Amino acid sequence: MGTTEPYGDGLYDAGPYGALSQGVYVGALDALVALLADDLPDIRVTRDPSAAVAPCVLVGFPTSFGFTQGGRLMSVPVVLLHSPPADLSALNWLLDGVEALAFTLGSTAGVVVGPSQVGALTYPSVTMTAEITVPLKGL
Repeated sequence: MGTTEPYGDGLYDAGPYGALSQGVYVGALDALVALLADDLPDIRVTRDPSAAVAPCVLVGFPTSFGFTQGGRLMSVPVVLLHSPPADLSALNWLLDGVEALAFTLGSTAGVVVGPSQVGALTYPSVTMTAEITVPLKGL
């Protein structure tokens, strides 16, 4: 049975493996958000879909795709959202955003252009993939 333990500014369910196992993943995603926020100071960056107010970058839920000797390899969707309508101005802003994200993430592989649904709203968007390594130390 999980326990509720302090983490960051709030509480979360630590699960059967304790705070460290979940804290490492949360910390890795928070570090990605911080990196993006530092490199894109004029754009709101969040992991919280309820706080995703366009224009913004929404960092999604990761999936694991392998291991290295020191960590778990994770693929994280990074969604650049613009407010509707999907007109030329929005598309130009998204293209500029792709350029900035590609510089930060180091790649433009896996770029998907199309509408994204966040809650009840649909936004013009571009989704890119960030590949991160989460350290295995302590797991």
